[in-house]
Amino acid sequence: MELPFPERGGLWDVLIAGAGPAGSMAALELAQAGCEVLLIERSRFPRQKVCGCCLNLAGVSILGNARVDLPGLFPRLQGLDAVVIEVQGRSTSLRLPGGYAISRGLLDSVLAERASDVGAVFLDGTQGRLMSNRDGRCRVKLTSGGSEAIVEARVVLCADGLQGTFLKRFPEFEPIIASQSRLGLSTIIESDSVTQPGPGLIRMAVGRAGYVGRVRLEEGSLAIAAAVDSRALAGSSPCQVVRKILAEAAGLDVDLSQAKWQGTQPLTRSRPALGGRNLFILGDAAGYAEPFTGEGMAWSLIQGKRIAPLAREALEGWNPSLLKSWEEDYRRIIGRRRSACRLLSLTLRSPTFCRGVVAALSVAPNLLNPLLMGMNRADLKGMGAP
Repeated sequence: MELPFPERGGLWDVLIAGAGPAGSMAALELAQAGCEVLLIERSRFPRQKVCGCCLNLAGVSILGNARVDLPGLFPRLQGLDAVVIEVQGRSTSLRLPGGYAISRGLLDSVLAERASDVGAVFLDGTQGRLMSNRDGRCRVKLTSGGSEAIVEARVVLCADGLQGTFLKRFPEFEPIIASQSRLGLSTIIESDSVTQPGPGLIRMAVGRAGYVGRVRLEEGSLAIAAAVDSRALAGSSPCQVVRKILAEAAGLDVDLSQAKWQGTQPLTRSRPALGGRNLFILGDAAGYAEPFTGEGMAWSLIQGKRIAPLAREALEGWNPSLLKSWEEDYRRIIGRRRSACRLLSLTLRSPTFCRGVVAALSVAPNLLNPLLMGMNRADLKGMGAP
């Protein structure tokens, strides 16, 4: 592989594996600060990922702070006003404080391009694997189109998602999978069927096997994302499982046989450590809990912003306190938000209990407002907020 800027001798200040929201936001922040940044991504862009395609108000605020004006760039974006919960034939609507429906292909491409504009070098279609980490240098093998190369970086950020293999050679970072963790499924279809919600709405159908969210995207297509029990997929296709949940929760009989589904490994997970010498782990690679109305992308964007100052300090010389600071910051900023989502996830595992909650919300629709506002709050302290 012909490396960019060979006069650097293959040495970078920061190498970032994964160009999702966390990785690209970190690349943007570090490149703006004058760091030599190499951002790699195993997929070719633009690409879709298993995702609900929702960005909540916290995520929009973080992007605005980074001068990424999504509605200005894409006037056809659908604003999110409410989430409709459907269970056992009943439904209720909860107001959302803001946010947008946006395809991951569009969002990730915008962020990677923005990082490139400020000086980061972006290589898509490039698989990375951390080979060694000693003497203040991280050696990374890059593979692209059958070619291989070794580069070095003074600091490495691993943001390669749920299914990443960047740290495969290091068993001490093997993810810890939660018991009974659900699997993610998603597809995008061109449809005007009854399953398609109106503009500004997320519709969430809750069944015994999991839940299914639907939202209309910027070009009018329908994004469907689900979190389902693994045992429900034993002997059944994703189409059959999703169709059954929609019928059970909302009384819909929808033909999804032509949909092309993407899936994930078990969703709910954590890492025994969030890094090591000259290494930080962030984004979905750091840990994951089932999100609902765009929290996941906001979590990743916040982490991309938060990690940049620590990575810059690490360039001055590694100190174990930097990793401790990152783990404490991660728990403080991300932990409480994920706790709220885990609580909601447990509620959704029992359709009967969820139906009772829906009935209560029909009488007192503001009951969950504090929870929704907390999940949509952007903590901009220390992020250079204007």
